[in-house]
Amino acid sequence: MGSKALDNSYDKTTSSQESQTESLFFILYSSLAIALLILLVPHQYVDGNFVPGFIFAGHPFLFHAFLFSVLLSFAGASSSLLIGNNCPRATIGRCYYRISMVSMASALLILALALFLEILKLLGSPDLEWWQRLFQVFGRISPSSEEENTEL
Repeated sequence: MGSKALDNSYDKTTSSQESQTESLFFILYSSLAIALLILLVPHQYVDGNFVPGFIFAGHPFLFHAFLFSVLLSFAGASSSLLIGNNCPRATIGRCYYRISMVSMASALLILALALFLEILKLLGSPDLEWWQRLFQVFGRISPSSEEENTEL
């Protein structure tokens, strides 16, 4: 009977704390994976900065902001996991949790912005034969407005 009461005292985690811990582990592992991917992609020098060549080549400042966000998300997640949920410093752990969530979201937004800018740069380049061919294919599939008017 005494061991059962002792077991109940240690089982104070709620489902929100468990989901918070799972999301912290996800952030921790995903930031490690992003860091390893950054090391594996080919790099080039742009304005004296060493940046990945295919996404951040035109925007080294976005790459530095992306790295800072990934680093901050890793630090926040690992600090929150080390502090834990059931201690007197749980408030600090929740702050670290929020920092890691916000910084991972900002890292993903920076990555999306860099990809969007690269796509815009590709679309705006004058020698895109594949883009013109794509419009020709879609022009054959969907009838133009003149053909619709003649059919009526």
